[in-house]
Amino acid sequence: MNVTRIIGLILIVAGIAALGTGGFSFTKETHQLKLGPVDTPMTRDHKKTRLFATAVDAARGIVAALDAGAAEAYVPAFWAAIMPIVKATPVPAADTTPPSAHTAAS
Repeated sequence: MNVTRIIGLILIVAGIAALGTGGFSFTKETHQLKLGPVDTPMTRDHKKTRLFATAVDAARGIVAALDAGAAEAYVPAFWAAIMPIVKATPVPAADTTPPSAHTAAS
């Protein structure tokens, strides 16, 4: 038996042992953070509005959301009130008329 087969067998046995002892979970805890604009060196040339958070405030919001065990959190928190309105706003359909049709009608 070569080394690769021995390592493969060891890994299979270890996996079965982990399943049997409860050392392996089929579920994975996930968190979704929806981050708004943050005042960082990357956004230094952007016009700052009240919607921008400082890096420190954003970090505090992220840590608070993780500590609370929130599955989904908006940082800064006021985005949770704004985003449903943005999502509900209809987007105008794109003009799918070919450019040649515009010139032919003239």
